[in-house]
Amino acid sequence: MNQVRALPLLLLLPLALVFFWFGLARAAQAQGAPEVQRDAEYTFGETMRFALRAKTAEPVTRATLFFTAPQLDTTYVVELEMVPSRSLSVTHEVPLAEVQLLPFTTVTYWWRLEGGEVAYDIPAETIAYVDNRFDWQELSGPYAIVHWTGEEVVVGQTALDVIARAWAKLVAVIPINPGEPFDIYVYPGSAEMRSALMLGGRDWVGASAHPEQRMALVTAVNPRTAELDLGRSIPHELTHLLLHDATRPNQENVPRWFEEGLATLMQATQAPDLERLVGEAIGAGETIPLATLCRDFPETQDRTSLAYAQSASVVGYIQTQYGNHALTEMIRAFGDGADCEAGVRRALDLSLADLEAEWLEAARPLSPVETVWEKAGPWLLLLGGGFVLMTLLLVPLRR
Repeated sequence: MNQVRALPLLLLLPLALVFFWFGLARAAQAQGAPEVQRDAEYTFGETMRFALRAKTAEPVTRATLFFTAPQLDTTYVVELEMVPSRSLSVTHEVPLAEVQLLPFTTVTYWWRLEGGEVAYDIPAETIAYVDNRFDWQELSGPYAIVHWTGEEVVVGQTALDVIARAWAKLVAVIPINPGEPFDIYVYPGSAEMRSALMLGGRDWVGASAHPEQRMALVTAVNPRTAELDLGRSIPHELTHLLLHDATRPNQENVPRWFEEGLATLMQATQAPDLERLVGEAIGAGETIPLATLCRDFPETQDRTSLAYAQSASVVGYIQTQYGNHALTEMIRAFGDGADCEAGVRRALDLSLADLEAEWLEAARPLSPVETVWEKAGPWLLLLGGGFVLMTLLLVPLRR
């Protein structure tokens, strides 16, 4: 009999729990979301200032600021203790020397307010960290948005023209994954761009690609030389950006010699001493083993220059000997996770050592005799044949 009476009580228990949780939810809702105003501003290369004003239902004793950016490995976190209050105004300045943000990155930040048993998570906001030391102009194309300084529209248009020409060469080799347009920032000089990178913790005097931000930084000193300057830098950096897109998430598998070699090969013009550097190194037996260039380049300037020249020569050999489809297959192999050795073998059916041996033989400088024969061989044969023919004709006449 007692068991029969207990049954309805058991059936009422879930209903009681529903009303209990509903009551808690209503109580939490009654506290209300805080009224907030937030702001962020910066002095380029110096500080970034975050401000928050809020009114809360419960007293707040701690405000925590979080912010991050694509190139940062960790999220910046700072906790700010305060006198308990339902109406607060808090600011915090971050010395940018501590976090070293790259120019034109997007900073995402948010706040968390805590007090007693209550916590409020303020939704995230973003701020664009533009190099506002300059006034930037903008032109948009199908593949990229070009930003440049000054009033000379020709610089922006020249950059777009260079991109269009380079794109035709790039898509013949790199499997393109359509995405958002890239941003190309054209600084008015190397010193200005280098200072921006140094403020972001990078020290580099040339152009610079940043795939995680889908952007590249290049230079054009003036409109008269823009065609030459951008013809080298933009195709080179676009190669880095597109290779990153084509091989994600295995972009780290792309060998350094392949990436830099292809980027150099895609330039509208090459540095005049590349072929000389390779020829001298081969002649002296001082080339850099290809296997050591899979991950890193040498640190000394002369060996770094040789590494770039040698990489361009090897990739150029592959293109000439095996065609663009071989380069494309190598990119696909690296994107599938193949390492330096496996990617070469899959695309060329060669070991890395065999590829290097083939390239060395093909790139070996000709001896003086071979050079004369290559340039004048047909004429020498013609001259020799003519001499023999004249001799045969003159012998009967002497009889």
